[in-house]
Amino acid sequence: MGLSLASVYALCNAKKLRHRRVGPGDGKIVIPLDAIDEYNARATVDSTAGEPAVPVQGKHKELKTFANLDSERLLAAWKKQGKA
Repeated sequence: MGLSLASVYALCNAKKLRHRRVGPGDGKIVIPLDAIDEYNARATVDSTAGEPAVPVQGKHKELKTFANLDSERLLAAWKKQGKA
């Protein structure tokens, strides 16, 4: 599915992904393969319509910059982590 363990646990806890628990306590989570297919079918958005699922409204059309972002501080942090 390409999801993190935390996301899978969250889907199971929200009862959005069919599963069963086996064993003592909370038990081991067992997810049948067809449950993954069911989830993917429900979560898939049809992109053939050609229009956004939620129309963009008024003020959200313009691109805005971050008001409180300190780009120099961000760049320094990236450099410290070796990512810039």
